[in-house]
Amino acid sequence: VKNVTLQFPVTPVPARETTYMCAVFEFPEPESDVHMIATTPLLDNRQVMHHALLFRLYRRCVLRHFSVSYVTPQPKVTDVAVGVPYECGMSAHPNCSTIISIWTLGQNGECIHNNAGVRLGVKGYTKMALQFHWNNPELSNSYQDSSGMTLHYTSNLRQYDSGVWMVGNTDFDIFPRQSHVTVEAKCSSTCTKTYLKEPVYVTAAWNHMHYLGVSQTIEHYRNGTWLRYITNDVIYSYDSPQTQEYITPIEVLPGDELKTTCHFNSMTRSKTTTFGDSTQQEMCFGFLTYYPEHALADKSCISFGSLSFCEPNSFKGCDWNRFWAEIGPFWYAVTTNCVYHTCYPECKETILAEQRRKPVPCQPRLRILHQEMVSASRRRGHGVSGKVCLLRRGTVRGFQRG
Repeated sequence: VKNVTLQFPVTPVPARETTYMCAVFEFPEPESDVHMIATTPLLDNRQVMHHALLFRLYRRCVLRHFSVSYVTPQPKVTDVAVGVPYECGMSAHPNCSTIISIWTLGQNGECIHNNAGVRLGVKGYTKMALQFHWNNPELSNSYQDSSGMTLHYTSNLRQYDSGVWMVGNTDFDIFPRQSHVTVEAKCSSTCTKTYLKEPVYVTAAWNHMHYLGVSQTIEHYRNGTWLRYITNDVIYSYDSPQTQEYITPIEVLPGDELKTTCHFNSMTRSKTTTFGDSTQQEMCFGFLTYYPEHALADKSCISFGSLSFCEPNSFKGCDWNRFWAEIGPFWYAVTTNCVYHTCYPECKETILAEQRRKPVPCQPRLRILHQEMVSASRRRGHGVSGKVCLLRRGTVRGFQRG
């Protein structure tokens, strides 16, 4: 077994609560493929490190990323230099990367099941991106960090290639002073029939919420019958997450259903908590390590509120997936440039630029909805209270009004 360490250079930590920082690295390409079988964190500044994700980048990827500030309807892209950190979103490289390893607070590292490994090399992947979530609630401008991750790999290939499958929900609100709030997500039988080419075998799984999370489960159903808990955190702790490992892997068949349930307590909050990246926002995700990697066509099975991205959803004549493709640039522009309760110039310019854009929506009512969202933004003084709250509520209520 050999190892290689991917490490950030000494990098200033921005004076804001939440920062996602990425850097691209090249794996030293061996003469033949190897399997990554474990990862361990290299922690420099424990004051700010919340979690790290390791992505592998597809060979077709152009090393560019979306700019974090722009005022035109289309994202600006800039080149990425290998080994040079850059600010990124929740994904290191949109539509061009998949998660292969995760470290979070309370974990010492990750070992992959003896039957499988992550393929790197000639037929595998040679470029990777390491993403850090820095948490700086004190807004200190004196922090630096040069953390990293060590990859342990072997040329003795195991039987299967391994992957990571993500489930959960990306659209929910948690009202203040609630002792019990439940958020659910389903990776339906339709979704698994669509995504799974053959059975997959889950070897490990873990839950992910933030500080309002109190318990979470991922349940496995077949033909409408409950089979088992894949995860069952009766008491969930954001600072010490638990990984469920399975020496005997769990078989998931095309047509099975995975149900994720997150429970929250917001008694300590005086304002509504939305879904989002910040630790003061919330998430409801589950991650499953599985093999064989090639059997899963899409590495995420995510709900948006009650809607599923994998199913042909239509509401009052408007196709959901087409709607999202049309409204996506506006969503990205506003959530990037319009932050909590503050009327920044770039937010105003974003809204005005969006007014000038001529959308070609899927249905006439989508055009009306788009106009309503722009108007609502202007009524709020070109700012977004709760960041993504405007768009999410504008979307749902716009559909309901029809």
